[in-house]
Amino acid sequence: FKKTLPSVNKLKKTYAEARLLERRKDFAGAESLYRELLKEEPKSRDCYHRLGVIAAVQGKLDEARQHYQTALQCSTPTPDLWSDIGYCFHLQNKGVEAEQALRQALAID
Repeated sequence: FKKTLPSVNKLKKTYAEARLLERRKDFAGAESLYRELLKEEPKSRDCYHRLGVIAAVQGKLDEARQHYQTALQCSTPTPDLWSDIGYCFHLQNKGVEAEQALRQALAID
């Protein structure tokens, strides 16, 4: 069953709104929209990635790592995803893991 064009456009619009809320530091609003999007697209690497970023910014580093792990399982990782994973490890004083993640980002880029 394929999504119709209006449905795809709605998902893109909702994602853009979530990113805007995130930039405005309305993390609760952004998180709510990302979770709403995941109901429609349960394998959205980008939504899990952004949920990880939000959790990391709020100091919820274990939660952030869980979201990043899910994002890695959803689709081919991007350099930005690996970079954010590396930063999360850095915040946890896990230098070896941080370096490994950042090397993954460089290998893709």
